Amino acid sequence: MNGSDDFEIIEVELNAQDEHKFSEYLKNLESLNSTTIVKNGINSSLQINFAEGEELSLKSTVPSDDEISTFLHKMRMFVLNDELASYNKITGIIGRQVKDDRIRSFVKKQRAIYNGESMNQTFKITTNNGHINSDSALFDWMNGYEYHSDLVKRGRIDEMFKNLGGIDVARGIYLSMLTEKFKAISSIGKFVKMLMNKNHIIEFNM
Repeated sequence: MNGSDDFEIIEVELNAQDEHKFSEYLKNLESLNSTTIVKNGINSSLQINFAEGEELSLKSTVPSDDEISTFLHKMRMFVLNDELASYNKITGIIGRQVKDDRIRSFVKKQRAIYNGESMNQTFKITTNNGHINSDSALFDWMNGYEYHSDLVKRGRIDEMFKNLGGIDVARGIYLSMLTEKFKAISSIGKFVKMLMNKNHIIEFNM
């Protein structure tokens, strides 16, 4: 680490493999940014109704099937850990290679958004059948209904939502959660782009 009276410089060592993953991340993010849901914002809403002595009821509206399919297809590059430049792999590289508490704090905050921890601090939806707006339930929905047809995971989602409006309501909730993930994906992308453009150097104004 080198410094001056006006700014502090942090040099980051990246090998060729790390650089390739960063480049893939930025390329995939550019593709994701081109989707209608990202460009226009997710056209969805969730209405929660609850009256004493009555069951909780949820209603949601969501974008078209085509818009959702395109968005989910491009999101898989980030949310599936086996992908070359998944969100978790990229933030893992940053955590290992950038030895600065401010950057680590930034990454930690973005992970909290990505994992749904921040959302759950604001509101948490639970039933006797489980925690509805949890990250694990989100992945059950994706792998049960969207990316795969895992019958066990589909069954868990069906059980959670059987008295709450069914799969249409589930889709609205989990798309909203994915847009929160996108916020973290985008923030990390801006950091990666800055790092690549500055030849692996971060400057802090003092």
